[in-house]
Amino acid sequence: PCIATDIDPMNNVVGDSGWVFAEGDEKQLAEVIKNIYLNPSLIHLKSQMARKKVLKEYTNSSLAKKYVDLL
Repeated sequence: PCIATDIDPMNNVVGDSGWVFAEGDEKQLAEVIKNIYLNPSLIHLKSQMARKKVLKEYTNSSLAKKYVDLL
């Protein structure tokens, strides 16, 4: 799972499968890191969510379908 700033497109890519914090907010980033440290089981859960998201939205076939839909 990823930790990313809350700016497009990263916030949409990461979504619920990782952690997002406000750009420039070091305190919020520290809280995210602290939360991960204090709850290591979250890493496993977020990893599963990230895998499902990648397999659903970012495979070659799903990206090709999105591209065709744009045409």
